Amino acid sequence: MRANPCEDAEPIWENDAGEGCFFETYGEQLDIVIAADPLCIWTILDSDDVVSGYHVANRAGYLISTKPRPPGLEVLVRGARDDA
Repeated sequence: MRANPCEDAEPIWENDAGEGCFFETYGEQLDIVIAADPLCIWTILDSDDVVSGYHVANRAGYLISTKPRPPGLEVLVRGARDDA
């Protein structure tokens, strides 16, 4: 597993500090996601929610963080909602 896949990959997006990066759901970019530390993978869903871990259903892309989340911790971050 790579310590920081953003360092030697070409993500679609990376913040200025190189603290995280966005990857596509196919090809070489998906290979990078699969090779990353599972605790550093976050899935962006097509609902604009972000969920911890590697998920295939309804995925829009992946983020890989430089710091892993604690083992056993599941996180769901709700995206903006128009119906709220």
